[in-house]
Amino acid sequence: MTPLARSRVVVAALVAGFLVIAVVGQAGAGAVAPDPGGTTTGVAVGRAASSYLTGFRVVAAAALWNRAEPIMHRYYSEGGLGRQRYLLTSIAVAQSLDPRLVQTYYAGAWILILNERIAEAIEMSEEGVEANPQAGILWVNLAQLRQLYLGDDRGAVDAGMRVLEQETQWTDAVEMHNGYSILGAVFRQAGRADLDAVVQDRLIRLDAVAGDLLEGIDHDHDGDGVQDH
Repeated sequence: MTPLARSRVVVAALVAGFLVIAVVGQAGAGAVAPDPGGTTTGVAVGRAASSYLTGFRVVAAAALWNRAEPIMHRYYSEGGLGRQRYLLTSIAVAQSLDPRLVQTYYAGAWILILNERIAEAIEMSEEGVEANPQAGILWVNLAQLRQLYLGDDRGAVDAGMRVLEQETQWTDAVEMHNGYSILGAVFRQAGRADLDAVVQDRLIRLDAVAGDLLEGIDHDHDGDGVQDH
């Protein structure tokens, strides 16, 4: 078991313990409350607890990440992302509470990479696309890490093709533009000019649609040192 997996087990146990306490608290409240509808307390509490826990997990995960992300950006500008190892615990807890927090996977993966924990970074990236198969940025990130740190061009291309073959989701036009730019570089490095051509076409169409949203962004999409438009 990798260190990342062991830490996940510990985090999961802590999260589970906290949620059990929350359920018990809800059950206790339900047990003393009157039941005008005649429904048994167990059924009512079960339904309430399920709804409560789902909402609680999502809100708690978002609150935790919203607190961690500004800290990460502040220290990144001051001392580099690799020095933020202490955020890995917060990231693991946030992912356990809500696996759909896309940003935690690529942020956590790069913290691991910069601390030379390559296998764990790849593992986190793969968990990210498994939990969020429509997230374009996570497939691009996985492709890039496989190529740069495993020397696995085939695996990188396989991940990158998921962006081309399915409808992916992006935070905004800037993230999409940056993602496709990285993807084009991955395909060129792997010797797949055919796939890079598809990426370049999408970038041109995105530039035409997004317009001013992409002002100030590098438009040298094919890496030849010349702005493409």
